[in-house]
Amino acid sequence: DGSFTSRYSPKMGGKDDTWTSLYYPGEACLGLVYLATLETDGVLRQRWIGVATRALVYLYQYRKDKPLHAVEYDHWALIVSAQLLPLLETHTQSHKEEETHQNDDHHYERIYQHALKVVRAMLSRYTPRQLAHQNGAFNGGHETCGTASSLEGLIAALTFVREDETLQPQPQPSQQQRPQKGSPTSTSGESLRHRIEHDVAWGVHFLLEAQEQRSHNNMQGAIPERYLGNANHNSRKNRADDNVRIDYVQHSVAAMIAYERYIQNKGQHHHQHQHQGTRPQYPPNAICPPTTKTNRSADKAPSDAAAAAAA
Repeated sequence: DGSFTSRYSPKMGGKDDTWTSLYYPGEACLGLVYLATLETDGVLRQRWIGVATRALVYLYQYRKDKPLHAVEYDHWALIVSAQLLPLLETHTQSHKEEETHQNDDHHYERIYQHALKVVRAMLSRYTPRQLAHQNGAFNGGHETCGTASSLEGLIAALTFVREDETLQPQPQPSQQQRPQKGSPTSTSGESLRHRIEHDVAWGVHFLLEAQEQRSHNNMQGAIPERYLGNANHNSRKNRADDNVRIDYVQHSVAAMIAYERYIQNKGQHHHQHQHQGTRPQYPPNAICPPTTKTNRSADKAPSDAAAAAAA
């Protein structure tokens, strides 16, 4: 059915279904997609792509009826979707006359819709004003690792989210109703891409502020577990503790690399994919509207994040 067993122990009889990992399926799929890009045997290449596709379609089925507040923040699923969707689209275009064409296109749309739901779930956990109040942290605990891993997923999503997508999913024509007088309508039409870009800029700013600038205990450049945020960001009192783990640094570095690559390619692809409904490789819009460090608002993202990443 496309699902994975999180634990397998031959000594214990094989599959162990007593625990299910949130992240293992996405990580396994990403490995399979990378393997497919290296595979020279066409049959095996399609096998690896097929396994990854079935796994993501399974996640679509698992989450499609869940409300947004119950959808897990699966950044690995977003990362692998960014790698798999172009492969499915290429395969579809090269096999238009074959029976597999419709299945590939159907799988593409399900994987795409699943990714949209995960993105919307991530963005629904806070408002832009709350994000600014948290200095760009994606959680109330000001944890760097959770913010960095979410950034990895959201930046990956920017490579495939269509220009006409909105923050709130639009109802089908048969479901559309005339809004009642006085009912709010502005949030439903908010651009999903613009909201992702806004929040990503804040998240990168948070990580830059959190990074240790002092040489205390030879930890300059490290990323602590939490950063509380303050005007004097070099002060130790702004960090909840000095606990540093490999994954805090690893996810932060990965997010920065992805963000830098995003910015570098943004200008290169500025004139491509101008029509709504296309599947852009890179977004054409600027990610950070200009503002200053001392005069920020909930409606504007910090520009120092883009400047630092570009440097």
